[in-house]
Amino acid sequence: MKAKILEVLPNDKHTFEEVNNEEIHIVDWKDVDNTRGIEIFNESQTEISSVCLFNENNVKVIIDKFGENALPTSVGQQSEQCECIAFPSDMDGKIWVLAIETKYANNTEAAFKIKDDQNYPEKMVSQIISTVDYLRAKNIIKEKQQVHAIISFPKLVLDFNSTLFSFVKEEWSIENLIVTKKIRIKGCNSANIISGKRIKLV
Repeated sequence: MKAKILEVLPNDKHTFEEVNNEEIHIVDWKDVDNTRGIEIFNESQTEISSVCLFNENNVKVIIDKFGENALPTSVGQQSEQCECIAFPSDMDGKIWVLAIETKYANNTEAAFKIKDDQNYPEKMVSQIISTVDYLRAKNIIKEKQQVHAIISFPKLVLDFNSTLFSFVKEEWSIENLIVTKKIRIKGCNSANIISGKRIKLV
C-alpha cells in the first residue's frame, strides 16, 4: 500500500512511520500546538490523550500520517480526509486497513453539541467515508477490502459508540456502512492488533 500511495499521491503530504511497539499511541497535536501534527509514541503521554493500538504480537505496522490536503481531486481542490491510516507492513494479500479520525472534545457535551451546523459525529463519519472512497478510486484500497475505522474522542473515557451513531444520518448507520461501503466503523479510542490479517476495535 505504501508504494501505491507514493506512486499516485503527492509525496510531501504523506509521512510514513513504521512501528512494532506493544503499544502504539497516535496523537494529533493540531488543536494543542499547531506547529505539530500527527505523532506516534510507544506509551501514553501526560500532556495529550491518544488513540492506542495494542500490539502484543509486535506486528510491524505502517502509519500514513496525512498532511493538510493530502487527497487532491483537482487543482486547488481536495477530498475530505481523516487523520491517518494504518496497515501491516510485511503482508501481501489479505490484510487489515484501519482509518482513524479524532476530535479532542473536552467532554461529552462538547463532543455531541450541534452548533452552527457543526455536528462532530456526522462530520467525522463523513471524513472516514470520503477517505476510504478516495483511496478505493485510486486503487490503493481494493474495492472488496473491508476497512476498519475508529472515530475517537481521546479525552472521553466513557463508552460513546452508541451515542455517536444517534447523531449520524440513518444511511450511515454501523450496519449500512458495513453493507454499502465495506467500512466497519466504531466510536472508540483503541484497537487490538491480533495479526497482519486481524484487528479488533475495542
